[in-house]
Amino acid sequence: MDKVQAAPDEHRKEVVDPYIESTGYWQDASVDLSDDAAWKTTAMGWGVHPEGIRRVLNYIQAEYNPRGGIIVTENGVAVEEAGVAEALKDIERAVYLKRYLTEVHKAVVKDDVNVRGYFVNSLLDSFEWGHGFTKKFGLHYVNFETLERVPKMSANWLGEVIRRNRLE
Repeated sequence: MDKVQAAPDEHRKEVVDPYIESTGYWQDASVDLSDDAAWKTTAMGWGVHPEGIRRVLNYIQAEYNPRGGIIVTENGVAVEEAGVAEALKDIERAVYLKRYLTEVHKAVVKDDVNVRGYFVNSLLDSFEWGHGFTKKFGLHYVNFETLERVPKMSANWLGEVIRRNRLE
């Protein structure tokens, strides 16, 4: 049987780290990362595509049918925050979470996917290995000098979703 050469994928982003052999989990899992120019991007440069989480949940359900259901262990977004006032009014993060939770909800209700849990990344603004403290994922603002933690708008919104057990 002859080996067929695949056509190059013009959307594929090749990530090479000179310090390690593998570029990480995505290479190990044979996942082809791609973005669409129409997608909004995060402060990390990652594409935002909420419909993708529903597709992944459906794939996991169909392919593996996990006995204990599916738990989304980390979903969140880094946003630019110029100062405390902007950090606390993180509309972009709240919209991101609403869009992704809506797709998780569709997977559960419309597609009968057994999702048992969903965790947001992250409770606090924290250290991001490749970027230090510059990328803000947290639902709570952290003043790193005083260690004071203040809930952002997204934390309050998510708290209401959890209390009411529904998306508005």
